[in-house]
Amino acid sequence: MNKLLFAALMLAGSVQGVHAEEAFAYPYLTFQTTDGTQQSVAAE
Repeated sequence: MNKLLFAALMLAGSVQGVHAEEAFAYPYLTFQTTDGTQQSVAAE
């Protein structure tokens, strides 16, 4: 179980590292509440 969890965390970290540049390509964040309303805010 621990080996599987460790492998999953390593995979997630490596995928995030590859796409780190793309993560900052969006100039805004959008939050959605449980009733379906959305609110966007600028991100720097």
